[in-house]
Amino acid sequence: MARPRLKPTREQRRLVAMAAGAGTTHEEIAIALQISRSSLERHFGRELTVGACRCRIDVMCAMQ
Repeated sequence: MARPRLKPTREQRRLVAMAAGAGTTHEEIAIALQISRSSLERHFGRELTVGACRCRIDVMCAMQ
């Protein structure tokens, strides 16, 4: 039997963006969410790129 389709929550999206921004690998993030790397990249692509960049920028701004 197949798993139910993943429906990312707001909290999961925030977590993925923060983890990616901190340099956590896609493999490690997928393990933490208990999903495959391909599912992570398919459902959280924006958070892995744009979200990660924004998180790094937010940290840099907070350091000023």
